[in-house]
Amino acid sequence: MTIQLLAIDIDGTLVNSRYELTDVTIHAIHAAQQRGVHVVLCTGRPFSGARGYMKMLGMDTQPAHIITYNGALIQRTNTLDIVSHIGVTGKQFKALTQLAEQVGVHCHALDFEAIYTVQHNMSMYTGRDAYFANMPILYRAPDELEDDKLFTKVMFIDDPAKLDAGISQIPNAFTQQYTMFKSEPFYFEILHKQASKGQALATLAEQLHIAPRDVMAIGDHPNDFDMIQYAGIGVAMGNAVPMIRDVADFLTATNDEDGVAQAIHAHILDK
Repeated sequence: MTIQLLAIDIDGTLVNSRYELTDVTIHAIHAAQQRGVHVVLCTGRPFSGARGYMKMLGMDTQPAHIITYNGALIQRTNTLDIVSHIGVTGKQFKALTQLAEQVGVHCHALDFEAIYTVQHNMSMYTGRDAYFANMPILYRAPDELEDDKLFTKVMFIDDPAKLDAGISQIPNAFTQQYTMFKSEPFYFEILHKQASKGQALATLAEQLHIAPRDVMAIGDHPNDFDMIQYAGIGVAMGNAVPMIRDVADFLTATNDEDGVAQAIHAHILDK
């Protein structure tokens, strides 16, 4: 087993609890790249929210890839060409908005340019998402949304207890139609059924002619589950939730202890 493709989650993994990308981690990633390893950032953020870290790693000038929106979008980092995009339609967003109202939570959707809400009483968590995604928030009445408009993902957002109560009421017809998971205590993400980090990583690995056994993935949260399960070496951060620790092959240090750098040294550089 020789690692040829390294997938790294951003929040809680690549960056520390202060959202900083440390020199130790940057140097380890560059050393892996110099060994010929393809490094791909794999995040729930939109591209605009991940661009800064991509540039800090110099990936904007390299023929590399980035997976964003929890696997709904794969792009080349130097040209921004789209390799794969799997989205949710405007018609589906309107149905999901109605569902959000029924179960008592807030809802918004994202495309490449903005965050959209049909709710006048916007959640403060929509504002938080806009800040980290570096995107404007646009209000649209349901009848202003075209049925064939493509959104990259839809999110139910609310206080954790209220969100969990709403999630418990979602009918099976919806859970079977979409990929759904919590990415934060206050975020519940809804994507096309074929969109997830693991499925996107598998698509990219196939295009690069790299076998799963030669893939390493590092993450900490439930949305990292299937990419860590897919990879030949799945690594859980020291700050990972229990379900990620359980599925991972190895445990590294926390994101405040340069856990990504330690994993790269253990499984790539010091082999």
